[in-house]
Amino acid sequence: MTYGVYGSGTAELAVTEHFIYYLYKNAEGLGARLYFRGELAAACFRRPDQTLYAFSNRHDEIKGNAPYLFEEAIPFPEDLPLLEPLEMADPRLPQPTVDEAGIEGCLRSWRNGARIWAGDEYIRINLVTNKIEYECSMKTENDNIYCGASVNIPCSKGLAGGHQYFRFRNHSDNSQPWCRFYAEFDKREFDWAMDENRFIPGQCAVGGGLYWGVKRYTQDEIVLQGCGEDEYRIRRDSDMLERYQ
Repeated sequence: MTYGVYGSGTAELAVTEHFIYYLYKNAEGLGARLYFRGELAAACFRRPDQTLYAFSNRHDEIKGNAPYLFEEAIPFPEDLPLLEPLEMADPRLPQPTVDEAGIEGCLRSWRNGARIWAGDEYIRINLVTNKIEYECSMKTENDNIYCGASVNIPCSKGLAGGHQYFRFRNHSDNSQPWCRFYAEFDKREFDWAMDENRFIPGQCAVGGGLYWGVKRYTQDEIVLQGCGEDEYRIRRDSDMLERYQ
C-alpha cells in the first residue's frame, strides 16, 4: 500500500513507514488502533457507556482495562480512497532556521513527521502530515486516553485548526466538558479557509476554528499560545522517527 492517508465516511487509515493508525466507527461505537512496526501497540473502543483500552508499554507489557483487544482481529476496510499521499524524508536531515524558511515554512517542516514515546504506564504518538495532525495517547492514570484527528494549517502568524473530526477523549468519570467522543469523517475540511485576520499575537482565538498565534520565537523554536495558559513549543531539533515532505 502506498504511504498516505486513506479515508471514507466511516474510517480513516494513515500508513507510513513505521506506523499504521486506524480510526473507525460502527454500529457499536468508535475506536482507534495504532500499529508500530507491524505490531499492535495501542487500541481503544468507546461504547455508549464504557471505554475499553489497552496498550503495550516500553517493556512490552499489556496495560489497560481490556487486554483482549490485542487478541481481536480487526481487518482494515478495502479500497479506501487515497486522501493524501505521503513521501518519506530522511529524519536526520537538518531543518531550516526561521530566517531561512520563515515562520510558516518552519511550522510545516519542523512538525511534519512522527514521534513515539513509551513508559511504564503510558504510550503516545504524534503524527503530522501536510494536512492532518493525529494524536494517540494512553495513560493508566485515570484511564486518561486521547485519540484525535484534525486539519491544521500553518501560516506566518501561527497555526490554525479547523474542525476536529475525530475525538476520543476519556478521563476519570468523563464529567469534564472536554471529554467527548465522536467520529465525523464526513466533515473533513481539507479546503477549510482560515482567516489570517483572526490571529492575535500571543493569544488563542476561538471561533470559525482555533487560531494559535505566535507568542515568541528564536531561530530554533517557535512558541504558540494555546488556549488558557497552554503553550505549544515547536522545535527545529525535535528528534523525529519519521519525517514527511
